[in-house]
Amino acid sequence: MEHNFPDIETGNSTIELVTPKELTKVIKTDINPRKSPGYDLITGELLQKLPRKAIIKLTNLINTAFRLCFNVPDIWKMAEIIMIPKHGKSANKIKANIPISLPPVLYKVSEKLLLKRIKPIIERKNLIPTHQITDVTEKAYENKKVCSAIFLDVAQAFDKVWHEGLVHKRQKMLPKQDTELLKLYITTRMFRVKQEEAYSTIKEAKAGVPQGSVLGPMLYLLYTCNIPQKENITMATFVDHSAIIAVGDNSEEASRKLQQASDNINNRAQAWKIRINETTTLNISE
Repeated sequence: MEHNFPDIETGNSTIELVTPKELTKVIKTDINPRKSPGYDLITGELLQKLPRKAIIKLTNLINTAFRLCFNVPDIWKMAEIIMIPKHGKSANKIKANIPISLPPVLYKVSEKLLLKRIKPIIERKNLIPTHQITDVTEKAYENKKVCSAIFLDVAQAFDKVWHEGLVHKRQKMLPKQDTELLKLYITTRMFRVKQEEAYSTIKEAKAGVPQGSVLGPMLYLLYTCNIPQKENITMATFVDHSAIIAVGDNSEEASRKLQQASDNINNRAQAWKIRINETTTLNISE
């Protein structure tokens, strides 16, 4: 028998609660049973073998977490970071290793359920604008205009997201309950590093969004999407890469507009603790 879980209403938001059927579907279809476990050693394979009673109890636990603004058990927010040596590099050097974060599988489940509830609000309010670079360039070509563009790469984009800044921005865009959900999702996260059989001390992740998470890219876009744009200036973003396109009657005008837009974005990036990687930035004109 399916349990009937009512929605939670808090402030200006109605949070749809999870049902055992929905939770089971996420565990069965969205969780890879062969993935390495996190800090708690619980695997996807183990979750997929849970009996019905355990699924109901887990459903109640997740719903309680949603009711308390994503106040999930602390152990769910503890990531284990392993170091993978880069090809052909010495593992003894820190920069020769790629850190891979392994969050607990229950954290992955809960964030997938949270994304399902947050994403429709973001799409309905058009909080993340969509721009096609080809549309801009084709229109400029048809009108005999000139395009000048700069492609930006943000250094350590997901790792450096300023928590307080993200929460401040979202307060003006999302209902209070949803803002609180996201706040507790990105804050109070802990991690430890594993190197062979040795472990570091446990530390708090004071910046960034969870590595490899389904919510991370969306939160980063929410953090960077509200940069004001002037006429004939378009900014398009894909994950942690952005393109600024300026259109003018000639190369000089397009370049001047592009420089003004670039200066504006650099100033805003510094204010919001975003660092542009100058070594991988490209400027082109057509």
